[in-house]
Amino acid sequence: MAATDNETNNWFKACLALNITKEGLANFLVSELQKVHVTVGSSCGNCCIETLIPCPTQPYCSKRIKSYCPFHKSQKPQQCFTCDKVKKNITSNHRYNNPSWRNTDAKKWASDYWEIGKCFLPPDGYSSVLSVQESDFNGVISILLNCTHFQNCLSPSSLSPPPPNKQSPLEMVRQIGRDVRHTSDCKVTDADLQGYFQRLSTLLADPKCLLHDHSATIALTRLNDLQNDRMSLKEVCELLKEVLKEADQLKERCEELMEEAKETGEHFSREAERNLAEALQKLETLIQAGEQRIDSKTQLGEQRIDSKTQLGEQRIDIKTQLGEQRIESKVLVAEKQIETKGHDVEQDLERKIKDGTQQIAYHVQDGIVSLQQAANKTEAEDYERGVEDTASSDTSKHPVSIVLNNADQVQCADPRPVLPSVERIDLYDVACSSTWLHSLFSALLTCDHKVVCELNCKITSCTERVSSKIQTGKHAFNMHMNKYNSPSLWKALHGLNIKSLTLRGWMDDFEVNGVESLSQTLSSLKQLETLSFDMYISPILWKALNGLNIKSLTLSCWNNCFRVNDVESLSQTLLSLKQLETLTLCELNYIDIQLPQSLKYVNIYCYALCPTDLRKLAETLSACDQKIEGKLEFGCSCINPGSTVDCFFEKIPVVNYMAILQELKKLNTVAVKRFQIFDRIPPKMRIGDSAWSVRGICDADDDHEDFGNAQDNAYRFITNIDDYARIINRISMRIVISPASIS
Repeated sequence: MAATDNETNNWFKACLALNITKEGLANFLVSELQKVHVTVGSSCGNCCIETLIPCPTQPYCSKRIKSYCPFHKSQKPQQCFTCDKVKKNITSNHRYNNPSWRNTDAKKWASDYWEIGKCFLPPDGYSSVLSVQESDFNGVISILLNCTHFQNCLSPSSLSPPPPNKQSPLEMVRQIGRDVRHTSDCKVTDADLQGYFQRLSTLLADPKCLLHDHSATIALTRLNDLQNDRMSLKEVCELLKEVLKEADQLKERCEELMEEAKETGEHFSREAERNLAEALQKLETLIQAGEQRIDSKTQLGEQRIDSKTQLGEQRIDIKTQLGEQRIESKVLVAEKQIETKGHDVEQDLERKIKDGTQQIAYHVQDGIVSLQQAANKTEAEDYERGVEDTASSDTSKHPVSIVLNNADQVQCADPRPVLPSVERIDLYDVACSSTWLHSLFSALLTCDHKVVCELNCKITSCTERVSSKIQTGKHAFNMHMNKYNSPSLWKALHGLNIKSLTLRGWMDDFEVNGVESLSQTLSSLKQLETLSFDMYISPILWKALNGLNIKSLTLSCWNNCFRVNDVESLSQTLLSLKQLETLTLCELNYIDIQLPQSLKYVNIYCYALCPTDLRKLAETLSACDQKIEGKLEFGCSCINPGSTVDCFFEKIPVVNYMAILQELKKLNTVAVKRFQIFDRIPPKMRIGDSAWSVRGICDADDDHEDFGNAQDNAYRFITNIDDYARIINRISMRIVISPASIS
């Protein structure tokens, strides 16, 4: 309870301190305002402020009702060069060029300096204040702040930083008055009170003028006595009387403002009622006139519609009759033309069928001869046995035909290279041996051009069906398997001269039957350098890759991306590939694997790569003993396994990846050649087909080409990531790791 009484006493002390400070500044303010009065000049003494202010002028002329201004009332603005000059000088002396015109009486500008000073007071509540002494603390400080004349009367210690900066000493003094007046519990702490005394004493002791002012010196002494409880009871009572007097003045000003607001409101109400009555009368008149015009126009419109309807019906009847006659005439002509052309078409078709039959028979025979010449003696015997098996089993029901594009009979008569112009071979519902397929594939691999071979046949050795689409080129073999895959198909590839092998398949349809058979086939491909798997792969398949002498390996699945169920098994397989130089992984999210020491290039395409995993990947690459280059394309997201399908990816801000970039730049063994950020463009804002805009943070990798099949993989990555709308940012990086031992 004692602490609460002490804070209440502090509040009374603060009130008394404000009153003492105001009295100490009064004489100083009077003498300086008299100088300002001389500076602004003398007015004519006849103009009131309402005639000098144009209408409308904010915030005085808020015309809520037409033809009435609460500021000007019945006064009309008029020009007075003498008073306008004084008004302009007052405005130029105001710090914010916004004097409080409502407070001042312009007729007294010539004789009373205080009417000039009232222009620098707050805008409301001071019109009835007749002198500096009657003004309150807030008014006195406001004049010091708003009138630029006092910049030359106070030292920098009171004005630095200058107003309206809240740290300005003079602004902080004014805030003391606001805090004391507006407190809800009339309490001030000891610490705040001491701060108040310090700021008020500093102002009264300003060295430029106030230090030499008698009233300010007395006020400073009284302020010190009040702070140290040395003031007599009589002085305290006198000060309290002054405070109560100021409170009464403040109450009177509030009552005046309330009375003015009441009068203005009553006037507004009367004007509003009168204008509303006039508006309602005008509205009623307009409604009646509008109804009459609507009735008149409605009648005219109905008459015009009836007239035009009759004319339209007549014109429709006439055009309908003419149309029927023209249709009948054209039908007769068309029937005659169809009958004539139909006869000609039948004759032409019979002639072409006859010629085509002869050409097909010739080309089939020519194709069989070419295939026989291509094979060696042993392969020729196997090929003949395969043809005999095929002919003996299903030839009568499912004949096999090879169609060549070359129709030059002169060329067909001479010996030619194997399949010089074949582009497509389709084998549907036929039976053949794996040896026969081996011979066919061996012949196709010698072609210098692309050949497509569609298989949907039965292998005679195991009565299993094979469904596959194969594309071959010079030593390149690309096989897309759909269903009914058999180990016999791998036997057909055994020992072929293949340098690049790609195996594709649908995740739901394809399973590897006979890993041992596939492993033997891959090991038999002595020329194999590049191997690509584009499918969902079971970890048991890694056994088929162990120990291969390939230089490039790609593991991906673009339908649901590549998932690794057994990271340890994959790492062991990669470490067994001693000749591997290029590795490409297309992943759903990051997997931490071990890399062989022979590796030179790494391509990683990842839909979800969080900053932590990016740091792990950089550490894995940095751990290699050899120089290695990496290309990374990834979405700025992570996988949220517990979410629904639509929220499978959880976006991550790009700024999180920028921190990793800064870490990499600080490493001497790492060179960031490219760091591009791609932002998804909303569909309505796209120009052209591109769904991304790019901004490059580090882009200096044009000095060498992409490694591996990077461009094709990047295109497919971008195409697939477009479907995931929650991934709004992606990043393209290229880094070079040079170990300290070779850098």
